[in-house]
Amino acid sequence: MSTAPRHTYRRVLILSLLATLSACGDAPQSTTTERATAEVAAPTATAPVATEESAAELMRRANQAFRENRIVDPSGDNATELFLAARDRDPDHPGLADALVEIMPLAQFAFEAAVRNDDLAEAERLHGLIARIDADSAITRSASERVADLRARQASALAEAERLAAASVASAVEARTRPQPAAASPAVATASAAAPTRATTVARTPSHPVVAAAPSERAPAPASAPPSASARIAAATDAAAAMTAPQPISKIAPDYPPQARSRKVEGFVELEFRVATNGNAEDIRVLRSEPEGLFDRNAVRALMRWKFKPAERNGVPEAATTRTTMNFRQS
Repeated sequence: MSTAPRHTYRRVLILSLLATLSACGDAPQSTTTERATAEVAAPTATAPVATEESAAELMRRANQAFRENRIVDPSGDNATELFLAARDRDPDHPGLADALVEIMPLAQFAFEAAVRNDDLAEAERLHGLIARIDADSAITRSASERVADLRARQASALAEAERLAAASVASAVEARTRPQPAAASPAVATASAAAPTRATTVARTPSHPVVAAAPSERAPAPASAPPSASARIAAATDAAAAMTAPQPISKIAPDYPPQARSRKVEGFVELEFRVATNGNAEDIRVLRSEPEGLFDRNAVRALMRWKFKPAERNGVPEAATTRTTMNFRQS
């Protein structure tokens, strides 16, 4: 339960209060469990983009959202939903099929992050988007299984929290109704206090004089001086040196867009991304490109296939953010 998100903790708290009320009142226990299970099992629907724009305008907005790394967020104004809305207008619009093929693994990355965070509502929303892209794909089938597993685990966790809360209430009720031991009468208590035991009398008249030990005098510890600026800089330099930067070990050259090649257009794309501990590039973001938007998708698609030696701190792999620039030059 330590990895559960904040909304799960709120549900557990509500269940605990409901269990307390159930133990103290007449509410049936099964009703609370059924309500909690129904809340967890309720799917989150993904509404399509409500707009009357043309397919061309939707494609323009979708490409802009892609460049701004709004792949699946915010809901209703992200690249995935805008591409899907364009497909609803014109399924054969030029470039649309390639865009959806490219954006599918990016939506999958976001879905995997939601599952790792135990965020059921977000996982269901992203599963809905993935299913709208291609309902019969292996990615969609895997996402369906992951959502069902997460839903079952959260329902089980909520049921267990309810059981523990009910057991706690029952224990508290039992403690209140348990008979308490009878207290001693005032006369007996007074007599016991007035008659010291023999051991107490002996303790009050020691046979040898007691010499009080003089407290040892200790020199006050010198106050530690704050580290100097040079010391702080040296410590920061050592900490930075202890962590190595991620290094690419396998690079895949990006595909040159045919329309750019035919017009002999050259350019570049600057990307920022996180190298995970498994060596994959994640959370890819386009910082700037020239010409804007022409090479972005090809650069992102190529970077997703790169492999890295992850960053290390004291020999232990660690995720780190870095940047790279892909140049598009005609030989």
